[in-house]
This record gives sequence, C-alpha cells and structure tokens, in this order.
Amino acid sequence: MSERSEKRGARSEKNGRDNGAPPPGPAREEQIAEGDLPARDAAGVSGHSFSILAPHRAWIEAALPYCYCTHTIEDVERQIAEGRLQFWPGERCAVVTEIVDYPRLRALNFFLVGGDLNELIEQMEPAIVEWARRLGCTRIAQTGRKGWGRVLAPLGYQTTLSVMIRDLD
Repeated sequence: MSERSEKRGARSEKNGRDNGAPPPGPAREEQIAEGDLPARDAAGVSGHSFSILAPHRAWIEAALPYCYCTHTIEDVERQIAEGRLQFWPGERCAVVTEIVDYPRLRALNFFLVGGDLNELIEQMEPAIVEWARRLGCTRIAQTGRKGWGRVLAPLGYQTTLSVMIRDLD
C-alpha cells in the first residue's frame, strides 16, 4: 500500500490499490463542488467496497458505542460504499457524516467523530460545514456525549435535546 493511501486512511477493495483520491478538506477545495462526496472515487460507485484503514479505523471504532450500538464498522464501511455516509479522513482524526433530507430542510449530521480534537474543530469542521452549505444544507447536527456541547458552543452549536432510548426484548 502506498504512503499516500495510509495517510488518507482508505482504499478501494475492488482492486486492492490506492484509489488516488486525495483526502477531502481544505486542501481539496476543487473537489468539494456541489454533488461531490468525500471518498467518492473509492465509495460512490456501485460494486465497490470500502475499507477504513489504520489509524482512522481505531478512531471511528472508538466512537461506535456512543451511537447506541446501531452500527458495526462493517456497517459503516458498507454505507460509505453505498454513498449513504461520507468519510472524512484527517491527519490525526476521522469523521463520518450523513446528509439527511427532512420535509422542511436539509441537514448534515456528524455521525461518528474521533481523534485529535484540535484538528477536528479547527480544520475538519469548517471544511465539512462549507461542503454541506454547497449541497444546500441549512442545518448541522451532532448527537454526542455531553462534553461535545461545551466544545461546540464557541462554534455556534446549541444543545437542544436529550436522547432517551429503551431496548425491547
């Protein structure tokens, strides 16, 4: 595997080679045009599979228990390959997002977030928010632990509700 694909944290399983797509984010300005998806070259085409590689895999796996155990890492990779989720690898962090179309608005949801907090807040969040704007999103949402409320408040996020769950036998 090439150094570039290790840095990016993803590769195409169709041919096992580096897919050649640079990481999404500020350095990828020309590729965040309306309609583009992060990791699109690796995951946006039917029949391809997608793998999140180290170190990004560990950061995403660590976030999975906080989404109520609704997904495994394999579920996330499959949904990225299907184009339902977007993968954003950073140098020291990783993010998985989803676009949600509601009757009255389009929102981007930060689904899974892990790794270096400074990189997430200072580099990844602004780039992802800009991408969401270009896709017509008028809201950004994140469900997370209480500590995220303090971290995101300076960026304009408001804690609006609590989530209650009940597992049925």
